[in-house]
Amino acid sequence: MTPTDVTELMRELLGTDEIAVDDNFFDMGGSSVMALRLLLEMDKRYGVTLSLLDVMHNPTPQGLARRLSDVRSEASGAPQPGGPA
Repeated sequence: MTPTDVTELMRELLGTDEIAVDDNFFDMGGSSVMALRLLLEMDKRYGVTLSLLDVMHNPTPQGLARRLSDVRSEASGAPQPGGPA
């Protein structure tokens, strides 16, 4: 999942084309309930489960895509940058 994928998903949920990869979901009109809908849709489409805290700490499409990538890496057991090899 790329930042562009997350941007498109946020656009669908918020009903606007005015979201860029560095826009804050909550500043663009998102609420905690909408964030939960976002998480459910991401899980359904991409098979990755994030938490509401992940959205709160990474509220931009770019940040969420990065977090999704981190979670996928953790799940696959791949070494993390700066971690033990």
